[in-house]
Amino acid sequence: MNNINNVMQKEGIVRKKRIAFWVLMAYWVVLFLGTTLPSNRLPGMPTSDKLNHFAGYAVLAFLTFTYFRYKFAERFKEITIFQGTFVLIAIYGILDELHQIPIPGRYFEWYDVLADVTGALIGLSVAFFISRTFPRFYR
Repeated sequence: MNNINNVMQKEGIVRKKRIAFWVLMAYWVVLFLGTTLPSNRLPGMPTSDKLNHFAGYAVLAFLTFTYFRYKFAERFKEITIFQGTFVLIAIYGILDELHQIPIPGRYFEWYDVLADVTGALIGLSVAFFISRTFPRFYR
């Protein structure tokens, strides 16, 4: 009976890991495509540019941590997954700003990177809190 429960639990984790991966990839593609549009082609947003950066990267960090938590939980401690995710998202935020330089109406802005990194830290903190408070979420 225990073996059956273990197999079912592992199958559930594999399924959740796949879902987490594809949700992350879909979101990341949409985020990337949104940053490749020239500024005159962007839809009007009722919020500030920095708030969009903050929210976009908070969600990206949350989804990335969630996927990495499923993928690497057996090899790394949660704090290591948190740190690795933060470094990855921070580097991506800088690269994302750099790739916008040749796009008409777009430019590199350190305040955008700051909003990205701050959003990532908040999104990661929420994911980490959920992971520590409700560990069954990741089983």
